[in-house]
Amino acid sequence: DALRAKRSQEAAEREWRRKELEDERKKAEVTAMLKKSRSDQIRHKQHFRAVQATKERQEFERVLK
Repeated sequence: DALRAKRSQEAAEREWRRKELEDERKKAEVTAMLKKSRSDQIRHKQHFRAVQATKERQEFERVLK
């Protein structure tokens, strides 16, 4: 009985460690995805601002003529 209990405890510990590793992997995956999304968002915002500034400059030059 003691051996069976020990094996059962070891199996439970292995399962717990496996689950912890899986949770850490998922967390790292989500963090990486969020970082990429934020980076993409910043890049798109910068591009939009550049396009907007070009349009405003063209409009300003058109009005001056």
